[in-house]
Amino acid sequence: MKSVLFVVLAVTVALAGCETSPDEQPDQTDEPAQAVEPQQDQPSEQADDDADEEEVAEDQQEFDEPVKTDDDGAPKVGERAEADDDFERQPHMDELRERADGADTTSWQESERQIPEQFTAEEGDGANTPGQLLMELAGEFRLYDSLGIDANEITARITGDGPERNIGILLQWGLKDDSVAGLDMRVRMQQVDGAWFVEELEERYHCRRGVTDDELCL
Repeated sequence: MKSVLFVVLAVTVALAGCETSPDEQPDQTDEPAQAVEPQQDQPSEQADDDADEEEVAEDQQEFDEPVKTDDDGAPKVGERAEADDDFERQPHMDELRERADGADTTSWQESERQIPEQFTAEEGDGANTPGQLLMELAGEFRLYDSLGIDANEITARITGDGPERNIGILLQWGLKDDSVAGLDMRVRMQQVDGAWFVEELEERYHCRRGVTDDELCL
């Protein structure tokens, strides 16, 4: 009986001392998890971003043209008004010159029209805007009344000539005259105490057959 108990005890001790099965052993080879670094932009994506920024910079440069200045670095007053030939250009006259030999335009001369008192700084109240002044002056001279009768077209333009000055121009064309094809009126305006007044009034003629030495149409 003692021998049987001894054998059972030996078997029990042997079983207790057996190593843990490989499936139950912790995996000693596993290394601790590494921290995941944030993914960096790919080179191609960065290049696209740089290209977009460069394009925006070029577009912005188009709107940041340098202002023309004089020798002292100050903006030139009236630069556009005096240098922009398109402002005073009468395109119909260009066509007439191609068709008719000798067709030409007189020089600008002081107008013989009397400036209405209400548009002078000394006597009148002026107008609220340069455009209003130009239109009211054209109405006073009844220029638009000639449309369809003595002329077939009138064009109005205004350009800046400094912070308190503007230049307006009224181009009449298609005059029912065998000598004069068109008449232009140039109005120099000045702002005084918030109102706009006529400072100077000039005229020129577009002549069908040419211009005399006295600046008259043939």
